[in-house]
Amino acid sequence: MTPNALIAALRLIDKPVCTEAADRLVASAGRASGFDLHLRRAGLSADDARILSDGMRAAEGDGGLDLRSFSASYNPDLGDKGAAALADAFPANMTELGLVGCSIGDGGAQNLLAWAQKAPALTMICIEGNQISPDLKARFR
Repeated sequence: MTPNALIAALRLIDKPVCTEAADRLVASAGRASGFDLHLRRAGLSADDARILSDGMRAAEGDGGLDLRSFSASYNPDLGDKGAAALADAFPANMTELGLVGCSIGDGGAQNLLAWAQKAPALTMICIEGNQISPDLKARFR
């Protein structure tokens, strides 16, 4: 199933990396199930993360969001608010997450940890290069 709402959200953000990702999703429609969404160094803000999370939730409601891997690493304007918005929309079946260097502190990391604890298929999470306290890092381990 094509995640039309997510494609629309990526186009609404209107940044080159997001537009290219939307084009790849359209081109892969009807092929093997599952997809990876990598938006590294895309210039994403917390507002963009809210648009993405709305698109992910709507795609989930439209029949499922078979998102295997998500990375928005090296988007320092995401911060805690962006991380929280994304964590609220990540599907439980996701296997990999990358949010390296996104200016995430304990607030956003708490939301990511809460999602990760409900994601039984998760095999990798990369969140280094943020401002997460040692105590919370230990909880991720």
